[in-house]
Amino acid sequence: MEQIFAAAATIGLGNLTLQAVAEALGVTPPALYRHVQGREDLIAKFVKHVVERYPAPEYHGEGWAHWATLYARALMDVYGAVPGLADYSIRRTDTGHNILNRHEISIKAAKDSGFNEVSAFYATRAIIEFVAGWVARHERRNVFERELKVHPDVEFKTHVLEETGDDYPNLKAAVKAVTQLSASHRFEFTLRALIAGLESTMAAEAASKTKN
Repeated sequence: MEQIFAAAATIGLGNLTLQAVAEALGVTPPALYRHVQGREDLIAKFVKHVVERYPAPEYHGEGWAHWATLYARALMDVYGAVPGLADYSIRRTDTGHNILNRHEISIKAAKDSGFNEVSAFYATRAIIEFVAGWVARHERRNVFERELKVHPDVEFKTHVLEETGDDYPNLKAAVKAVTQLSASHRFEFTLRALIAGLESTMAAEAASKTKN
């Protein structure tokens, strides 16, 4: 199976078929049926294999915000390991032990930090969906770049800086500033804002219930 998984990782989930794996391994598709029952079984086993390679960060009572930050970064590693995995996670429900255990740890950490069951679940899902959506969007835009020969982000920034004259001075200054930053800076900034917003919302809800 390791050779099959290695071939699948190179192919990516979006193009993963028994035929593609067989061609990569130099065998015929029927030879793969000794290991998998079909394409869906191949995908399910491959996703399980990938996810198990990236266990959830350990939680030692340090607080949900800290753990959620580590968790989001770990998810970035998982989704970044295989093209199409983020999009797959958006389209399909995975109920394997590793996935459920990640939810369990996150919800416990959130409850330890003052979240109730509902807000702990919402906060957990918000982190997962944020990272999956971020990576899926990034991969989709890379496809557009290959098709159109220019990345949509670059196209937008180039238009602002070179074709808008003096009409949008604040926007132009902001675009100039962000072009000096690393690609990960925006993700980290948005992640911090999301976590802070979730904590703020939880605190506001708790305060409101106390008053009532």
